[in-house]
Amino acid sequence: TCWFAFRDGPRLLRVVTRPGVFSHRHLDTGARALLETMTPRAGCRVLDLGCGAGVVSFAAASRAADVRVRALDSNPRAVACTALGAQANDLPLVTAVLDADAACDTPGAYDLVVANPPYYSHQRITGLFVDGAWAALRRGGELLIVTKDVEWYLDNLPDRFDDVWTLVEHHALGA
Repeated sequence: TCWFAFRDGPRLLRVVTRPGVFSHRHLDTGARALLETMTPRAGCRVLDLGCGAGVVSFAAASRAADVRVRALDSNPRAVACTALGAQANDLPLVTAVLDADAACDTPGAYDLVVANPPYYSHQRITGLFVDGAWAALRRGGELLIVTKDVEWYLDNLPDRFDDVWTLVEHHALGA
């Protein structure tokens, strides 16, 4: 078990990770991209699909009053880490749930869905996440999703979602 901390605005948030939990011992660049992009409002309901150690869930819950976060992951270790981290950060409105189907408890009730799907499944898991987001979001809700394959999203999301756009960030590789 490993603990690390990251700064989100004025708040220092603590994260517990274990081997096999995404992303063990560090803040992933995809999670950082979600942190830089999401702006949950007071009273917002957030669904974090594939929550890993809960980094994005913690940031969402701590940014505004009464933000409720349901954090889903198919890995029992990730769910346990998210639950421990929510307790350590005094975030009682973060609920960690074991779920392999990206299913929400209340369809059409979420204001924001965030996801950083794994890249190893040839978009199968991404498809599950998109289906789960579609079912979870209220009309006018927002999906923020990280990808390395922008074309798949541009080909598949406009059939369901309005106002699909991309924010492309290029990282220079050091020598």
